[in-house]
Amino acid sequence: MGQEQKVIQVELGELGYLEKNNSQNLDSKTGGSVGSGNYTKYWRDMKPEWQGNPWCMCMQGWSFKKAYGEQMAQILLCGGLYSYYCPANALYFKNKGQWVTSGFKPGDVVFFKYGSEIGHVGLVVDVQNNGKLLVSVEGNTGSGDNTVIPNGGGVFQKKYTIPASYVVGAGRPDYSLLQPKIFGANVTLNRAMAVTTLFALCGKSKVDTFINFEDVPKGCYYYEPVKWAVRNGITVGASDKKFNPFGYCTRAMFLQMMWRISGSPKVSIDLPFDDVKEDKWYYNAVCWAYKYGIVKGISEKEFAPNKSITRAEAAQMIYAAQGKPTVTGKMPFEDVTPGKWYYNAILFCAQKGIFSGIS
Repeated sequence: MGQEQKVIQVELGELGYLEKNNSQNLDSKTGGSVGSGNYTKYWRDMKPEWQGNPWCMCMQGWSFKKAYGEQMAQILLCGGLYSYYCPANALYFKNKGQWVTSGFKPGDVVFFKYGSEIGHVGLVVDVQNNGKLLVSVEGNTGSGDNTVIPNGGGVFQKKYTIPASYVVGAGRPDYSLLQPKIFGANVTLNRAMAVTTLFALCGKSKVDTFINFEDVPKGCYYYEPVKWAVRNGITVGASDKKFNPFGYCTRAMFLQMMWRISGSPKVSIDLPFDDVKEDKWYYNAVCWAYKYGIVKGISEKEFAPNKSITRAEAAQMIYAAQGKPTVTGKMPFEDVTPGKWYYNAILFCAQKGIFSGIS
């Protein structure tokens, strides 16, 4: 059984669920206040403040989270950035080169056109008749094959004869990341992952404080790291009410957080980078990191502060800040092989419990 079968089984188990008119009995498939109010357990578990909105993409996020855990669900669906807007998710898959318009496979996230643009989504659970019949599970739809019904009232299995003009294409999650002992060196770090990593680096010391970010629910894996980071001035929210945990972390952001946990030292050095000016908020952090060999530019003249940072790059910065100590022992990750520039950094971070794998 392929790894995609886990999420397929989750969605097949949701068949028959009907949306409600209010927040009562949301776990019941057909009981409670069944109606057309767009109240579902999917919004409750994923983004409760959005109850009452269309939920076809929210159900996909919920299913992937249930199958693979929150962090991996983020990576598989949208590179660490949850989105509940169908066109945004389709664009992500297109930009990542994970978009197909034919040859659909089970596990593909299929997008449908309603009117002139993408307006609905489902999960391919089977392909029959030599690829000419696509079987999907969709939330927020109605029954009826070969019919796109966005904002319908339940979870249904649908069949579509292929090709069909309303089947725009499908995103293909990288299920290979779910193989055992995978680090994911080239996976982009998001803000939640970044503070969780630095929280581990600093000993996972919990703090007694209150945070008021509506997108950091109690019990999520990044709840304590966010509290720690905000309380200690390591980072701030994207606004008074939002932390933006799934927003991409840039090279400048991660370096700034590392600089702050190191005491925010100010050093004097002539930087060679044309894209790091003295009036930038990350200037002192880059000076510190460059002077002590923690980071280099992506070229002799370019630092690329706004470029998103990968897990391997973050591990390398942490390793360099610790003085690049000698490491020995067995590498726990099958996708990190000797000779890679990040090999020692990842082995160090794994042994110290700073980084874990993504599967």
